[in-house]
Amino acid sequence: MSAPPVARRLREGQLKKSPIREIMKLADRRNIVAMGLDPDDVISFAGGWVNHEAPEALRAEYARVAADPKLFHELGAYSPTRGLPRLRESLVRVDAEFYGTEGLDDEHILVGGSSTQLTHTLFTALLDPGDTVVLFDPSYANYGPQLELGPQGLKIAWLEVFDTDGWAYMPDPDVVIGRFEA
Repeated sequence: MSAPPVARRLREGQLKKSPIREIMKLADRRNIVAMGLDPDDVISFAGGWVNHEAPEALRAEYARVAADPKLFHELGAYSPTRGLPRLRESLVRVDAEFYGTEGLDDEHILVGGSSTQLTHTLFTALLDPGDTVVLFDPSYANYGPQLELGPQGLKIAWLEVFDTDGWAYMPDPDVVIGRFEA
């Protein structure tokens, strides 16, 4: 039996490696040791999983949930696609309290498992083949590769917004726009 077919861009290695995964290699224990550091002395804020142990209170809560078969089953289920209603309602209250947002309700909130999943979903929902997306350069490292996995024929226009001569971010909007239009 042959392997199922995959997209040509995967077969031919046209997709770039995840820049986030490349960056996260820096936090790998072997890399930390190779830099002459003791991994136990390093606090990593790398995405996905930090290198310090979970607080005792969190581990105790996990143990409590795991010891209760009914609760474990309930909490192990998939959450609603848009996120748990209580969480979405709480986010509306936080937004109002911290940012003074008015008129926002939980129907305007979408909760996901990660920013990568959410931005991919957003790109898929908003973009059609042949669309052009303008990204600041520099930008979040994952946006470009995520867009490459989006609709076929999507174009990315990079807008350089960092002046390496003056080490300033968007020092003169007219210059930035002029570079982009050239």
